[in-house]
Amino acid sequence: MPYTPKPFNPTTPYQNQVITELNLANDNFSILAQAFVNGDPATGKVLNADKVNGFPASQTPAPNTILPLNSSGILDLSASYMKSDIYTFRRVDLTNATSDYMLQVGEEAVINFNNKELVPFRISIPEPTSATTPVVYNIVIGIYWASNNNMDFEFYPNNTTYANEINFLTFSNSDSGWTKYSNTTVRFWIDTYSGSGTDRYPWFADLFVVYYGSQNPKLFYGSAYSVNSIAITSQIWNNTTTAWTSLGSFRIFPGSIIYISGMALVRRIS
Repeated sequence: MPYTPKPFNPTTPYQNQVITELNLANDNFSILAQAFVNGDPATGKVLNADKVNGFPASQTPAPNTILPLNSSGILDLSASYMKSDIYTFRRVDLTNATSDYMLQVGEEAVINFNNKELVPFRISIPEPTSATTPVVYNIVIGIYWASNNNMDFEFYPNNTTYANEINFLTFSNSDSGWTKYSNTTVRFWIDTYSGSGTDRYPWFADLFVVYYGSQNPKLFYGSAYSVNSIAITSQIWNNTTTAWTSLGSFRIFPGSIIYISGMALVRRIS
């Protein structure tokens, strides 16, 4: 049935005018009702429209396209991020998380900690789809601590240690100059020099984790800074049978500090 704009003609009477124009009005109301769920305007729910103000809606990011929010009211582009030139950024607060969370590409986790010795990331790591498409994370950590001369950072993949499977090479700059540390260890490790005394010093680290899969070595590298020291490190976990399923946890070397406070940001790059 066609829609008839302005069906009423009060100044131009004709035979059977009332019945004809009321029928046209009923047809118009029927057409308008079809725009609502179940044909009922009382639901207040409008059916999908092709365009809003001339722009189409789609779940696939594209220029001049409206993207819907998900069921949690979040603009989630993770499923199609690799197909899009649109920058994706979403932050997830894992400060009080009790189980590991799977970060999507472009998603960032924040972990605040206060008066803790051991800080879990609570981030699960997926197995890469192939050996040439690694899973990559960027970890930024800012810490204030009460320290003596040492400030050793320990990072535990899968929240555990592995018997001398990790080779590390670290260059640390302190009051006496650059020092080279090269050996095998049971966890990832960075050494910086904090200065003497028990004052609180800031410490910052910018780290990367590269995981090519359980049948390949795992990489950990980056840099750490304090008020008196710079450390640059590159480390490899040689285990080729164990999957890296949890990003793990970190702490300051026992004996250097009892409690640490600060914030960690972890972003999944790929």
